[in-house]
Amino acid sequence: MKHRRKTHGLSVHRLAPEELQRRSVAASFRHSPRLHREAMRNARPFRWSDAPYGEDAAIGLGSAVIPPQSRAQRAPAFEDFDAPPMSERPASDVAGRIRALEARLDSMLDRTDRSVRRAEARAPVATPNAIATADPYGSNPEGPFTAPSRPVNEGLDGALPEPLADEADDVEDPDEADDVEDVEDVEDADEAAPSTEASPRPALDPRDPARRSRFFRQKWGRKANRRRAAEVDEFGLDPEFERRFAQPVLDFLFRRYFRTKVIGIDHVPGSGRCLIVANHSGTVPLDGPMLRTAVRLAHPTGRDVRWLSEGFLYYLPFAGTFITRTGAVRACAENTARLLETDRCVVAFPEGVAGIRKLYRDRYRLQRFGRGGFIRLALRAGAPIVPCAIVGAEETGPMLLRDELVARWIGLPYLPITPTFPWLGPLGLAPAPTRWTIRFGEPLALDEYGPSAIDDDLLVARLGEHVRTTIQQLLDDGVRTRRSVWFG
Repeated sequence: MKHRRKTHGLSVHRLAPEELQRRSVAASFRHSPRLHREAMRNARPFRWSDAPYGEDAAIGLGSAVIPPQSRAQRAPAFEDFDAPPMSERPASDVAGRIRALEARLDSMLDRTDRSVRRAEARAPVATPNAIATADPYGSNPEGPFTAPSRPVNEGLDGALPEPLADEADDVEDPDEADDVEDVEDVEDADEAAPSTEASPRPALDPRDPARRSRFFRQKWGRKANRRRAAEVDEFGLDPEFERRFAQPVLDFLFRRYFRTKVIGIDHVPGSGRCLIVANHSGTVPLDGPMLRTAVRLAHPTGRDVRWLSEGFLYYLPFAGTFITRTGAVRACAENTARLLETDRCVVAFPEGVAGIRKLYRDRYRLQRFGRGGFIRLALRAGAPIVPCAIVGAEETGPMLLRDELVARWIGLPYLPITPTFPWLGPLGLAPAPTRWTIRFGEPLALDEYGPSAIDDDLLVARLGEHVRTTIQQLLDDGVRTRRSVWFG
């Protein structure tokens, strides 16, 4: 129902100033919000000439209020801000309205400036030493700390008043009990930082109020440093995170749980660019991390290996971040080319998702290798191809059936149905302790073809089929020679 505007009574513009002020005070937002807003909008503005400006604090009329803190300030001139009342000025007096608005704006700016000055007075004043070393990881401090010539609580413009100095040294937060430990951690990081050509800067004084602030603890304290990586490469590998969290688990899986046997590790080059092509298997694919661990532990040089992972893993909660920080790179031609250009060892799985979604009855049967994209990348980069066969991963989670309808709803390429999943919940995805065997074949050199061979589709198809046949032969030999799935 449309609300009809009331038309009875005198208009607000025709009321006397006293009656208008009385109505604006008496009206409430609950009963007559429109009348109250209109009355306050047309109320008589405050004039600076009407207020006492001396010992007595001024009482504001309208929106202009002179606080008691501004008594000592010079009163503004009458001609600058004075404006006639609403009842005395015509409706077309635009200049008077502008002067009234200027008066209100100046009063608001005065209050804002005083609030900023009070906030700056309450904040702890940083010493020149703290300002020069705001970034504790900037440069390496040389020599012991030299105390400043002035007290710690002294600012750039002089000593702080005693109340402010006491307030800066107070500890109000119970979390500040470990400030001394945070200071020691940051000092250790300063000592371990590499030296640069810049002039050395002294370390922060532990007594400095800047070190006791909440901002400093959140950015450079012990808890913050636990989540900060000192070195992360362009693909997201965090060596410290991998050393502390991933490597102990992968070493246990490689040596104790799967009892992995590595054959032909000498076929992997000790340096330079290299492309390892392997079969992809397992309901939960662990062959990428296991290959990285095998080269790290079994190769004489222990070189770094980066494996290419499927794109759907990066849409799962926490999975994409975890595998990226532990050495995985999202599979695409651009990332592979960049890795090979920097002389990295890359592990590729040409089967893709088709390799990990095949049923148990199709185990150790290689799927289609696509259109030979890995061959073109190796030809362009001039990298040798090392075939690799992993035996034992197919039995870690034998997939009896797969549900693609429900998987499409949750954004997965497949939903596995194994003897333990989904009957045991997430615990059913735990891999079975089978015996693994990783076998590397002789490398396939592509130097004789050159980068121009990438346009020869027949050559690319022939080389791709040759690599696929070699890996299939390695798989057949491994399955035929093993005596047991559990003991190898």
